[in-house]
Amino acid sequence: MSILDAILLGILQGIAEFLPISSSGHLVLAQEILGISSPGVTFEIMVHAGTLGSILWYYAKDITNIAKGFSISGRTSLEQPSSWVWMGWLILSMIPAMFIGVGFREPLESLFEDPVWVGGFLMTTGIMLLLTRWIRVGRSTLTWQKALIMGVFQAFAILPGISRAGSTITAGLLVGLPREEAARFSFLMVIPVIGGATLLEVIDLLQLENGLVMDGQLGLLLIGFVTSLLVGIASLSLLVKLLNQNSFHHFGWYCLIVGAAAIGWFIR
Repeated sequence: MSILDAILLGILQGIAEFLPISSSGHLVLAQEILGISSPGVTFEIMVHAGTLGSILWYYAKDITNIAKGFSISGRTSLEQPSSWVWMGWLILSMIPAMFIGVGFREPLESLFEDPVWVGGFLMTTGIMLLLTRWIRVGRSTLTWQKALIMGVFQAFAILPGISRAGSTITAGLLVGLPREEAARFSFLMVIPVIGGATLLEVIDLLQLENGLVMDGQLGLLLIGFVTSLLVGIASLSLLVKLLNQNSFHHFGWYCLIVGAAAIGWFIR
């Protein structure tokens, strides 16, 4: 992997993580097409960590309000009972992804090496996004049941090609949340998931640090991280704007086309 490859993949991650087109699926396809090799899923984890930083920056006010609520035992500005309730919803939303990610880690990792499966999952994402066109905009508030449902949809997004943002926001719309509220919880709920995966990967990296430095891989990982962080901030802002304009479903056509093209190209 070259510096240019790391930058390009960081840009791709920063765009695809927030726009509902599956960052993991695009990373797999890009690495196959460009002939890029990276150590396992290490690079994917690091660029995901970059976009995690984008979420922390964009929703810094909401995160700060939740944190303050723990110390003052008061209400947050998120129109929810308390920070403890919000934390409970976030933890609840993590459970399905943790169960799938830990229990099926090895077979899931093998899917990241098969671009044909990625193409099929991208087409699935496309169909899901197109269906959101007929979902009526809701006005309800978040509950533990809705948080769990969004968590289940997030678990399916572990599959490369299934958009996490697309699936969780779709779930939020299905249970009656307003568009902006669905997007906000969608990205807040991924913070502990990506944070936990990043922590595990960093532990592995520390054990291999000398080899990575000698091979120049550590610097490439940092380049990918910073690139995805900066591009992710811009992409997240764009997503919220497009969601409020009811343009979310248009990404479905893109996913269908790219997924079909991937299947046609790699199945040969």
